[in-house]
Amino acid sequence: LEEAIEAVTLAGFSYVLPNGQKKHLSPVKQKSVSNNLGYEQIVLNAIKDKINSSNLNVAAAALLALSEFPGEETFDILFEKLGEDNDLIRKNAISGVCRYQNVLQNRIIDALKSSNWVVRNSALVCISNICDNDNDVEKFIVPLTQVCNDTNTIVQALALTTLAKVYQVYNKNKKV
Repeated sequence: LEEAIEAVTLAGFSYVLPNGQKKHLSPVKQKSVSNNLGYEQIVLNAIKDKINSSNLNVAAAALLALSEFPGEETFDILFEKLGEDNDLIRKNAISGVCRYQNVLQNRIIDALKSSNWVVRNSALVCISNICDNDNDVEKFIVPLTQVCNDTNTIVQALALTTLAKVYQVYNKNKKV
């Protein structure tokens, strides 16, 4: 019963207990905010508090919001979430990584060597998305050829199509 009450409350609904007693949402918990922090840090803290929310939509939204604040801590979180089971969270992490593609190229290549196949696959999606912007993609060619031999066939398949796409963009940019 406790778990059901928590689930209903987290979903934002009122409920009626078996004894007929009606319960409503409790007011939002107010966190104390230190006046010593600047607004950016206050905003970042509020967003980071929700990154691991049990509500996946809230966690995904927090991840997307976090990507508005470039920095090593943000990048670490984005790369951590590339291996997330939830598709929406993973897509938001990919979007955040792609947003800073020029800064994160080496980290994307490193993600291709992850022990987690979902992270490797997400890194491939990042590279594919980067190609859509006609960026300098030469750096990806050799690492992609290595991923074409991945132990996971899903990763292999995406690596092959991504490699072809990268090579086409490379050739197009080379002629210009």
